Amino acid sequence: MSREEVNAETDVPPSVEGTVCKNLPTLVVESVNFYKYFKDLEEIGLVAASRKIGRATLYKINLESPLIKMLIEYERQLSLQIAEQESAKMQKPFPLSINK
Repeated sequence: MSREEVNAETDVPPSVEGTVCKNLPTLVVESVNFYKYFKDLEEIGLVAASRKIGRATLYKINLESPLIKMLIEYERQLSLQIAEQESAKMQKPFPLSINK
């Protein structure tokens, strides 16, 4: 996916969607617990069904959810903080030992 395809406002790919089963392997959660709590995520508006293909329902993260907006902003701030720390490390002079 190219950088242009990423929504500049949220840095979230605009069309990331998938089935519950597709997303399951990327999570460190037992499948029983995942299915149990996924419905809760849908009910509180963190994820939303986007469309159906046959019997499969595809879901998207609800980017309008206040909690999702807060998580995106938190991730952005954390990334900036880490980038600043790494930049500061690069500014420190590297000690060179010259053997004569």
